Amino acid sequence: MAELYLVEFKGSRKEFFFNRYYHALTLNSYVIVEVERGEELGYLKKKIETEVSFGEGNHPRSILRPAGSEDAARWEYLRDQEEGYKYEVIDIISRHGLPMKVVDVECQFDGNKMTVFFTADHRVDFRELVKDLAARYRMRIELRQIGVRDEARRLGGYGICGREQCCNSFIRNFEPISTQHAREQDLPLNPSKISGNCGRLLCCLRYRPTCTAK
Repeated sequence: MAELYLVEFKGSRKEFFFNRYYHALTLNSYVIVEVERGEELGYLKKKIETEVSFGEGNHPRSILRPAGSEDAARWEYLRDQEEGYKYEVIDIISRHGLPMKVVDVECQFDGNKMTVFFTADHRVDFRELVKDLAARYRMRIELRQIGVRDEARRLGGYGICGREQCCNSFIRNFEPISTQHAREQDLPLNPSKISGNCGRLLCCLRYRPTCTAK
């Protein structure tokens, strides 16, 4: 059985991948992985030693190779390009008069796809926008609406505890949180004390009472 690894991408997105080609891999280094319709560069976060159950049709793809110096240079180039693309996309959205807030723009490593992450109060009909973006950038365009917690995760930052946001460090899935979690820890129900950068209740209320200050 091929080794299983957890790989992290921009925006703290994490996925499992198999080392089916039996490369000599080093943790905390970059690798090129197989994704839908292309390749992506990710950070080799962790080797999985325990058995993981995957749903039908949800089996991990493969690690294609360790990233080399040319791959790293291309990755840096794309990150710089994305900053310019973001402002261009914001301008195009404004011309379409769409009520959207662009959070981030991410280009796939092989240049075949651009994903625009945005927030909006309601559903947005962006079909014409997608056509304009595809014509301008000559790549497949995906517009993905995200919530405020996902926005905080993509932007990154530190919590009131002074540590990196939990959603950027180890949380993979957001779980429901209520003020009852704060009451059980005898914490004040002051929004400034128990809210994260996303404006929602702190994720750590579920499991780490030492993160919050009374």
